[in-house]
Amino acid sequence: MIERLYVHNFRCLENFELDLSARPSALLIGKNGAGKSTVRAAFELLQQIGQGTNRLGRLVVASDFARARADLPMRFELNARIGAARFRYDLALELPPGFREVRIAEEQLRVDGQVIFERDRAQVSMPTVNGGAGARFLVDWHLVALPVVQDHSHGDLLERFKQWLARMLILAPVPSLMSADARTEAPAPLPSCANFGDWLSGLLNPAPAAVRSCWRKAGRRDRSSASGTNPTRTSPWPRSATSSAICAGSLRTGRSSLPPLTIPRSSGIFPTRPRSCSGATATWSRPECGR
Repeated sequence: MIERLYVHNFRCLENFELDLSARPSALLIGKNGAGKSTVRAAFELLQQIGQGTNRLGRLVVASDFARARADLPMRFELNARIGAARFRYDLALELPPGFREVRIAEEQLRVDGQVIFERDRAQVSMPTVNGGAGARFLVDWHLVALPVVQDHSHGDLLERFKQWLARMLILAPVPSLMSADARTEAPAPLPSCANFGDWLSGLLNPAPAAVRSCWRKAGRRDRSSASGTNPTRTSPWPRSATSSAICAGSLRTGRSSLPPLTIPRSSGIFPTRPRSCSGATATWSRPECGR
């Protein structure tokens, strides 16, 4: 869970802090040019580092410094809670006179206040668990150290942070581009969510049991409501939904309606006897995946 993001001297953001420590969700609202997309760009930059991109020339350019003020460092700070551990990652970049590519000024990762590694330009230091000097080595100052540093003295904390960073979902959905058709399987959604159906198919196919469980719970709530034991229907699934996958036609929950979703029958999550069948998809009036 992200607790705090601090960005300074990056595009239109100067001394910007986003505190999410006590919020399960947040909504950014602002005029055009206020910096909403730049906040997303800051998250994307950190995500690319977690995914292994460490050449600074691929992450930032000279024009990314706010108001072309390359005499001041560009700084990113990210605080996150992953499980019971609290992480803080700091990254400061600079562009000295005569340099054509941004270089590292400072870099540090801490877990629960303990330094995992810290860096001053090219010099990287990794203190031991008891606070000793530990290892010291050099890394090209045009490369971010986080993707290449390996640490086994603190368990898997370093790898956990890198994986969490790499797997963040950063989306800017464009409804007009979103497609409910699943023609293949996608490991991750596009920022615009244009491949929503492909992504959902990729999520469901490896775990059909989870889909069956959802349908069984929905069916039990429906039967309970029909018998009078639960007069208030709480199921998110419609009683007479027809489906080309797991959500049919239009999934109505009283205040919202989801678009139709088509998923290939080869996914293996469907009952054996569809109400109707056409081509590579099938339609059911009532999910019977538990049988």
